[in-house]
Amino acid sequence: MGRLQLLRFHWHRATLLCCILTAGCSREADVPFKVDTSFSEIVPTVLTVSWSTDEPGVSWVEYGLDGPKLSTPKTASGTQHELVVLGLKANQATNVQAFTQTEEGLITSEVRTVTPGDVPDWFSEVDLTTYDTETSQMGDGYLLMSISKALGGFEGVGSAVVVMDGDGDYVWWHEVDAGKGSMSATFHNGSLMWDEYDAAVLGDLATFVTLDLAATQPLVRQRIPQGHHMATPISSDEIAWIARDIHNIEGPNGAILDIQTDRIREASIDQTETPDEVFSLFAAYDGMFHYPCTHTLISQARYGYENLFEWTHSNSLVYLPDQSAYFMNSRWTDTVWKVDRSSGALLWQMGGPNSDFTGPDGESLWDGVQASSLWSHGHFSHLWDGGLVMFDNGNHHSPPASGIVEVAFDENTMVAEEVFRYTDPEGRSMNAVGDVRKLSGGNYLISWSTWGVVNEVTPAGEVAWQIHAVQDYTITRVRHIEDLYHLPELP
Repeated sequence: MGRLQLLRFHWHRATLLCCILTAGCSREADVPFKVDTSFSEIVPTVLTVSWSTDEPGVSWVEYGLDGPKLSTPKTASGTQHELVVLGLKANQATNVQAFTQTEEGLITSEVRTVTPGDVPDWFSEVDLTTYDTETSQMGDGYLLMSISKALGGFEGVGSAVVVMDGDGDYVWWHEVDAGKGSMSATFHNGSLMWDEYDAAVLGDLATFVTLDLAATQPLVRQRIPQGHHMATPISSDEIAWIARDIHNIEGPNGAILDIQTDRIREASIDQTETPDEVFSLFAAYDGMFHYPCTHTLISQARYGYENLFEWTHSNSLVYLPDQSAYFMNSRWTDTVWKVDRSSGALLWQMGGPNSDFTGPDGESLWDGVQASSLWSHGHFSHLWDGGLVMFDNGNHHSPPASGIVEVAFDENTMVAEEVFRYTDPEGRSMNAVGDVRKLSGGNYLISWSTWGVVNEVTPAGEVAWQIHAVQDYTITRVRHIEDLYHLPELP
């Protein structure tokens, strides 16, 4: 008896014993039944497996090649069976086998080998460069992110929302509309949601898109007027986003300037063309802005304005339902604002000029762009009651090295302090984007965006898992997915 036959013999024997112990009887099918298989036209790694049985039963599909097999969730009992298989590696042959447990016993299908479609030509090969099986959480999960061949000016380059497995292999993707890119892929009602916009922001082109992983529902695309950088669902049927806010003011030395600040807008998912304005930075500060750093002195041609000065460059928005509050980050002023959703009131600001928080010893968190103690020109995606993690681009640090920082804050004492920092070991500076999320196990998932690197770092500062795009790539915000079949309802 060969090794494979021996393994099958022991498997059948174990199944028989299990059924005798639990159900009192067992029956193997004399002839394995056949299944129909088809790949999605929208996502070529999504496989549908269907079959019928004479007797009703609970069904599932197992799939893989070497080692332990993956499995779909089980269906309700019936005679018609159709399951969607997720997580297949692009262009890699995979064995699939269907199972139905009836009252009479377990019956199985033939083993069929299928090969999903390949990724678009412009996708980069990705190397898994580090994987510590004892400390990594990512190695057994999946990674949701947006990718692009460019950071600014998406015209003529590829951009997509993708899911990778722990091996760094593509298992799901959807290309973004031509001429657009995505900054923020997330979850909504158990599906994926992402924003699409023109990075050069020459016009009002922003939209958000939803698509379920199984690609069984139609793709939904809705406009988010004046949107940029960040859109996030706030309930099952509502969405919020950062929107530009342009004003003509008298600036320093009496100069008349066109300036852009930011505001928070929200709307019902199906009525985004008529949004409500929750908060305006311009109104909150009564128009009394200043030039916080040299970046705000650079004018650009945007939205039909020849010389538009960007004063705040808000790039991150998090909503905490239990507090009914928004948290918005301004890149140029190194400030996080907390805003009450119901009233639109500014509750506090952390960092930046006029910070409501101090350090543990009462020290200022911001004494100018060269002395911002927590972060310099950062991006964030993850905030919780009493803490946040920020990707610190470090533009104005001396030296300007990039990394991440975890900050603990107390809203009673109004004290904020750094509790963890990890800086690029080579001391490099990444000028734009970047992201970090704290995983449930305590590690940090970091996107080193323009370097094409994503890694997982332990609280001891050790790299537990890392992937690296071989070709030039920009990777934006990242999210860990534990189970493809049970996505979170909200971020």
